[in-house]
Amino acid sequence: MVWRKLLPGRISSQPLAVDEAALFTPLSSNIAIVLALRDGKQLNTLPTGEEMTSSAAPFIVGDAVLVTTEHGLLAFAPSTE
Repeated sequence: MVWRKLLPGRISSQPLAVDEAALFTPLSSNIAIVLALRDGKQLNTLPTGEEMTSSAAPFIVGDAVLVTTEHGLLAFAPSTE
């Protein structure tokens, strides 16, 4: 094991790994968490506004990351500014 990180809920889906980071969607949490693969440091969070109850893995479409929730699908994309 290279590193270990305590997350706010159980991970039931495959994380979305891109380049040197991974997006985790812990169950019973209202955020998705981006961690550096090299050292496990938190790079970013994505607020979902509601608890994650789906075991579906996040996925990418174009420039957007899509995350499923109990009530639908959330899309996160880079700012255009």
